[in-house]
Amino acid sequence: MKKPQETAGGAPVIVVGPTTRCGTSLLQRALNSTRKIVIYGENFTFMHKYPDMLRGLDKHVEGKRRNIRASRDLLLSGEDFEGSSLFPDYDNYIAALRQNFFGIARFYRSDAAALGFQRWGIKHQIRDQRSFEIVPQLMSRAVFIFIYRELLAVAKSAKARWPGDFKGPDDYRRFGDN
Repeated sequence: MKKPQETAGGAPVIVVGPTTRCGTSLLQRALNSTRKIVIYGENFTFMHKYPDMLRGLDKHVEGKRRNIRASRDLLLSGEDFEGSSLFPDYDNYIAALRQNFFGIARFYRSDAAALGFQRWGIKHQIRDQRSFEIVPQLMSRAVFIFIYRELLAVAKSAKARWPGDFKGPDDYRRFGDN
C-alpha cells in the first residue's frame, strides 16, 4: 500500500449510469485498477437523498421564513399551538444541510487520501432525474462520466439478474421510462 498523502487532490470523478446493469461497475473496476483513484460504490444517501432534500429548499423561501417566525413567536409567547411549521432558523437549516453534504464529500476525499489514492470518486445510478439534476450544481468541480448502454441489452441483463422485477408489460415500461 502506498504511503498516505495529506489530501486526495483534484476534482472527484462521478461515474453515472442511467439505471442498473449499464456498466458502471465495470468502469469502477477499471479505474480502481490504476491504483491512482478509488471509485467508491453507490451511496444513495449521499448522491440521491441529500440532493433531493437540497433541491427544493430555495423555493418559496420568504413564505417559509415567515411561517417559521410566526411559529417561533407563538412558542415564545407561551401560547399552545400546532407546531408543524416550527423549525430552526431556515437559512441556518439550509446551510447545515449543505454543510453535511459537503462534509460527506470531504470524508470521501480524506478516506481516499488515507488509503494512498491521488483522487476519489463514486459511482451512481440515477433513480430519479429530478434528484440528480442538482448534483452537478453542488459538485461543480467534479468530473462526470456518463455511461449509456443500449436499452434492450440493459433490460435483458436486469431481467436475468432480477427476474421477479419483470412480471408484465408495466414493469418493462417502468424500467424503460427510468
